[in-house]
Amino acid sequence: GIVVGILQQITGINAVFFYAPMIFEQSGIGTNAAFMQAALVGLVNLAFTVVAMVLIDRFGRRPLLGFGLSGIAVCMLLLAWAFVGADDSNPRLILFAILGFVASFAVSLGPVMWVLFSELFPNRVRGVAISFVGLVNSATAFLVTLVFPWQLQSMGSATTFLLYGLFALAGLVFVMRILPETKGRSLEELEAALVRT
Repeated sequence: GIVVGILQQITGINAVFFYAPMIFEQSGIGTNAAFMQAALVGLVNLAFTVVAMVLIDRFGRRPLLGFGLSGIAVCMLLLAWAFVGADDSNPRLILFAILGFVASFAVSLGPVMWVLFSELFPNRVRGVAISFVGLVNSATAFLVTLVFPWQLQSMGSATTFLLYGLFALAGLVFVMRILPETKGRSLEELEAALVRT
């Protein structure tokens, strides 16, 4: 559970949400267009969160996480590539990659993490465990948001987004190899399965 809580943040979601206008402005589109595109990010997030709510019980948690983390990785790697030639960045590709990233996040890590937390922890520790993982998630969000401007300045946009993409790939491996599917399983079944692993 704690790995998913950290993973949700180290793929860069709050950096993108809080600094979207700055990211878009770096692509060379101008301030007004940057703010319009940032508003579009919020609408895409809302729409794909609703999609996740519809699909989570139909497809399961792991498939949504796998699909979403794959999309996050691809979009972050595209974003890194779009910023490699910073003087010649492609604003359309940057917009596409960020919207794809937000859609992938909103259909997976965003809402699925909270569903997993309610299903992975045994009843006797659930309240404390969810609170602790929520604290770790918030602390990670704070650190990512705090460090992001420094990363852009010292490492550059391309390397920063490449790093987020690599975190998403590592998370994809973790989810597909270790995280159990919780859909349709009782808390007792999950507890027994987690004790064995």
